[in-house]
Amino acid sequence: MGPNPTEPAMIIVLLGDLKQKRHEDMSQNPQEKNENIKVLFNNDDYSIEPYVLFDYSIRSNQTRDSYFRRLKTFFNYSKVDGIDFREKCNNFAIGRQYPNQALKLILDFLQFQKQRVELKEITSGTLKNYQKTLKSYCDTTDIVVPWKKIIRGLPRGKRYADDRAPTLEEIQKIFDYPDRRMKPIVCVMASSGIRVGAWDYLKWGHVIPIVSKEDKAIVVAAKLRVYVDEDDEYYTFISPEAYYLLKNWIFFKIKHFNRGAKSDILICFYRFL
Repeated sequence: MGPNPTEPAMIIVLLGDLKQKRHEDMSQNPQEKNENIKVLFNNDDYSIEPYVLFDYSIRSNQTRDSYFRRLKTFFNYSKVDGIDFREKCNNFAIGRQYPNQALKLILDFLQFQKQRVELKEITSGTLKNYQKTLKSYCDTTDIVVPWKKIIRGLPRGKRYADDRAPTLEEIQKIFDYPDRRMKPIVCVMASSGIRVGAWDYLKWGHVIPIVSKEDKAIVVAAKLRVYVDEDDEYYTFISPEAYYLLKNWIFFKIKHFNRGAKSDILICFYRFL
């Protein structure tokens, strides 16, 4: 078939329509455009609750639980209005408009906790954690607080903890706890040194067995990838005993719950599986 002689004319007409539409868009009244933008950004549907911002800013479940617990203590002490934690979180954020009142409530609370430190009821580290939680909340919700002045009045805590490695007797006592997850949790943490919050990210695919050179069937250790895809990702190692306990746990999940893929969270703390 030969070319259709009407095609060039159709193309010219289409191009003419496009130019006309572009000219109409460019000739639109700038004031009308600005009014459209004002309507868009003045819409209440775009407002974000301070609670949502604060919750979004916390990465791990372990940190979220700790921050929420401390913030609830502060709200209760300061008698912040609200039927639940979420409403209290949103109500206190009004302190953006009244920074002096917000500062006074924070100072009163920290002063009370400071007196508890002097009475040996809590440690200075606990007081520091209260301050960090409040600072995180205020920074997220845009409440302006002079934190340098506040931190200056806080007692200095030790940069190390009075902890130690558990004894064999203590580990054995923990093993007696009637929960199938307990043995792999304790053995992995004692062997690798990971923190409790690492379990929120740890998956079976992050556990890499290391086999013997002489016998490939024998696992001599396992490599553990911790906080995978996070800024503070690192790797550590666990003993063969800890590896086999994890492997037995995976077999248990597959057998009874049909769950055990490499992408599944290895062990959940907040529900049985």
